[in-house]
Amino acid sequence: MQETPESSVTKDGNLIDRVSTEERFAYYYGQFVANEKELISANIIDVIPRGKILNVGCGQNGVERTLFPRDTYKIYGVDVDAEKLQILQAKKLYEGLYKANITSLPFCKDSFDILYLRLVLHHLIYPANILSEGLGECFRVLRSGGILALVEPNSWHPVGAMMNLAHRLGLDLYIHGTDDDVALSPFNLRRVLAAPCARVSTHTVIFSWRRLPIPLQAGIDRSHMALKRVLDRLPYFGHTLMMVAHKR
Repeated sequence: MQETPESSVTKDGNLIDRVSTEERFAYYYGQFVANEKELISANIIDVIPRGKILNVGCGQNGVERTLFPRDTYKIYGVDVDAEKLQILQAKKLYEGLYKANITSLPFCKDSFDILYLRLVLHHLIYPANILSEGLGECFRVLRSGGILALVEPNSWHPVGAMMNLAHRLGLDLYIHGTDDDVALSPFNLRRVLAAPCARVSTHTVIFSWRRLPIPLQAGIDRSHMALKRVLDRLPYFGHTLMMVAHKR
């Protein structure tokens, strides 16, 4: 949730963006959201069927509103980017939006039933590592028995490992256009979540990668579905993981 200046590399295009296509992205995110919705239904909605949700790092798209039924959940959003909040406000998807940093949320203790952090935490490692501090603040505003769910790129997947290598070499800005994307280790995430939580479960959202040609993405997705029972027992090697943490 840290604000970072837009660089000339991001504006002018970087190596991977120049060989990627919008069609590949559209296919990828269609599969991604479908899988994400299924995981939410089984691991969150079935446990807490109604309540108040805080979407930390909500951005401008409001995808989370499509993941949680409007008639049973009120969703509130927080982001550091005022412009993105204005765009989201115009869509009238959330019950309230707030400009704030993850380390200082403008809510009382135990305010929410669910906290949902979607592709946010991997931006909290660089330039300053505020991951533990941010998660601590999230748990402060989450009630006892509530759920904190996070969706993050995985450093154990080959793409995540390559992303982190590029970061360590100082080449990430030129390869994919940002310098604050650091894929997270599921082991480290579980360690941070373990102290305030009674239970943490890990699930694969997707094995594929949005930059791949669509036929290759489709083949990986079919293999995922065919081997789902096996892979559900080995969730730590997906490209993107969902962790569902139940607060004590």
